[in-house]
Amino acid sequence: MAQLATYSTLYPLLIPRLNGLDIPTALQALQEAGREFCRDTELWREDFDPFVAGEWQQDYKLTLPSAVTAEIQRVTYVKVNGTPWEPQQYDLFETNILRFAYGAAPHDLDEQCLVCAAAGSALPATWAAVTNGSVTFTVDEEEYEIASITFAGCTSMDDVARKIQDELRKSMEAEQVHVIWSDDNDRFIVWVNAGTLSYLTAGGSGTNIAGASYMNGLTGSASLGGRIEVGLVYRPDVTTDVIPDWLLDRWGEMLVAKAVWRLTSTPGRPWTDPNHAAEARQRYFHGMAFALREKAQAYKAVSGGCWA
Repeated sequence: MAQLATYSTLYPLLIPRLNGLDIPTALQALQEAGREFCRDTELWREDFDPFVAGEWQQDYKLTLPSAVTAEIQRVTYVKVNGTPWEPQQYDLFETNILRFAYGAAPHDLDEQCLVCAAAGSALPATWAAVTNGSVTFTVDEEEYEIASITFAGCTSMDDVARKIQDELRKSMEAEQVHVIWSDDNDRFIVWVNAGTLSYLTAGGSGTNIAGASYMNGLTGSASLGGRIEVGLVYRPDVTTDVIPDWLLDRWGEMLVAKAVWRLTSTPGRPWTDPNHAAEARQRYFHGMAFALREKAQAYKAVSGGCWA
């Protein structure tokens, strides 16, 4: 999930322009502007962490990180074991449930995704002390052991996940395996592009990072099944005071223009100014056109990613 910044960053660009404007009113206008900008441009797009498909399960709850005050606007794509699902086979039910159509729910799938239980250790310093880690992955009944892996120098759990992924790819002599760290619920997620994945087991010697004290990817603790990948478009909650920092940095002036347009169009207020409103409206729509053009170029430039 994107790093967040506060709307207060934009106050110096907004408040001095409008006579008598107070901070609560400025915040409300920026909140509405941010929500509408994200809704109209659909620029805030992210991939949801892969998760396990249940046999013939129709509904999947898409739980956002607790620190993020945003809503899902729509689903841009769904892939099951890497295969894109047709849009008519799924939809967004209520505000955060991915619902597959009757007869289209995933079934008869190879087990390609392993969602570990909550990690025994989510502290990078604990992992950095491990210099002889070992774990065995099984893909298509062939075992791949990582022995004497060292995590020295890892300063984040993302570093730890990349280290495991790099070592596993060396062992497999293939790029088909992926290991990521999910901050949302303190666990590792492992998946393969092809073949059937098994639960993690201990390596032959050294510190067993497969077990409950580390990755916690053993049978009975982890979830294993077909993998579902989802692309999402977000919009900020109307009451939140935060927005992605990249969006604020890139499009902050457009949010100010939208807020100015809204405020100066409101009759009977000290800052009401039809001429100012018309100018801000023109500036906002000019920025919107540029944003939509930039998004269209991204569609053409990226294939197989989140721009679906």
